[in-house]
Amino acid sequence: EIKALGNYTTTYDSASLKDSYHYLDPVTNIRVTDGILSWDEVEDAQGYRISVDGVVQSAKLTDNTYELVSGKSVRVKLMPYNENGNYFSSWTNEQTFYILNSPDAKWNSSIELDGEAKNNFYWDSESANGFTVKLEKEGAEPQIFTIASATSFEYAYTDTGVYKVSVKANAPAGDATTYDSVYSKPIVVGRLAA
Repeated sequence: EIKALGNYTTTYDSASLKDSYHYLDPVTNIRVTDGILSWDEVEDAQGYRISVDGVVQSAKLTDNTYELVSGKSVRVKLMPYNENGNYFSSWTNEQTFYILNSPDAKWNSSIELDGEAKNNFYWDSESANGFTVKLEKEGAEPQIFTIASATSFEYAYTDTGVYKVSVKANAPAGDATTYDSVYSKPIVVGRLAA
C-alpha cells in the first residue's frame, strides 16, 4: 500500500494505492563458450538488458546469449526485465572479458590430397595457448582435435564426401578474464571418389 503523507496543517494524506511488485532474481552463472556470453535463464524474465563498457545497450536481448567482440577487453553487466506488470531487478556486478581473435584459416591447394596426411589446413593467429580444430563430415559426428602449438592440421581426408574444417584459439589456462576465440569460418573440402 502506497500513499503520500501530509503534514496535517496545510496538507492531508493522499488516497492509498494498493499494488504488488515482483522481484526478478538477478542473472547468474555467467559464462563464455566459443566467444558467446551466456547465462542461466531468469524465471518470469521477458529478456535482458546489457551494459557494455558502462553503456546500457538500446537493444534488449530476448535470448540469454550475447556475442562478444573479439580482440578487445570489454566490461559487461546484465539485468533481467519484464515489462508486463510491476517487476524490478538489479544489475549483476560488472565483469571483464577478453575474447581471443579467431585464427585466419587458409587452405593450401598446392598440396594434393592423395590419402596421406598432409598439412593443407593452416592458419595465422595471435599468441594463444594452443588451438582446437573442428572437423565436420556429412553424416558423422564432429571430431575435435587439440593442437598444442603448431599452426597447421595434418589430416588425410581419405573418405569420400564433403568436410568442413575450422579452428579456434585457446585461452591460457588459469586466466580468469581471457576466453577462447570463436571458430574460424569453415574451409569446405570435397573428397571425390577415386
